Amino acid sequence: MSSIKARVEAGFKRFESALGVDREGRTVWVWLLPPGLGLVTAMMVLLVPGISSGMGWFGQLTLAIFGLLAVTTIASIYLIAFDNDHNQQPPVEDPPAPGHDDGREMPPVRSGHARRSG
Repeated sequence: MSSIKARVEAGFKRFESALGVDREGRTVWVWLLPPGLGLVTAMMVLLVPGISSGMGWFGQLTLAIFGLLAVTTIASIYLIAFDNDHNQQPPVEDPPAPGHDDGREMPPVRSGHARRSG
């Protein structure tokens, strides 16, 4: 079972490298989300009453396949577009506060004296 999982993971990594996507060590299993969302959309078209009322089975299947492909494509584009998003980067350490072990000492500001900007 783990060899199948490893092969699928390697396939996703090859897919990412072919697209030029660098997910920087994050899981490749997010690529199951776009087709999953597409399948949910197709099932909603087929099973929820009123969405495709008045259509025959051919029209319902056509709409379901269109929904599957459209939603899968859009979700995949979002995954590709946000491959190197700054919100997904590891946190960067904040620079040290002035006067706190950073090698620079700031002179203390005396209370009661306001600084003038010129």
